[in-house]
Amino acid sequence: MENELRDSIQGLRRVLTTVETSAGQNDVPEDVELAVDDLRRSLWGALTTTFAKDAEEYVVDMRVRRANEMLQDVLADLLTGGLTVRAIGMEELRVATSELWASLEGLSR
Repeated sequence: MENELRDSIQGLRRVLTTVETSAGQNDVPEDVELAVDDLRRSLWGALTTTFAKDAEEYVVDMRVRRANEMLQDVLADLLTGGLTVRAIGMEELRVATSELWASLEGLSR
């Protein structure tokens, strides 16, 4: 079952990457984006049910992994000039990442 789940997740990632790439080019209708969001929520529900005994740990692991991916994408966009400090929400991102960094520094290793 794990291999099937892993294969399914890889397939979904390919589809989501295609959708996100198209969304960046404004080629994807809003209802498709909403459907993808609904799919993500449904997957979270299925995964937490499937891994019920370790659901909380699993969700935390997935959240950290997704946050890492998103932060790496934001950093890459900043470094290539695809995103500037004047983008909407950048101040909130700065505050949130500063608070995250302070919290991570406060954790014992």
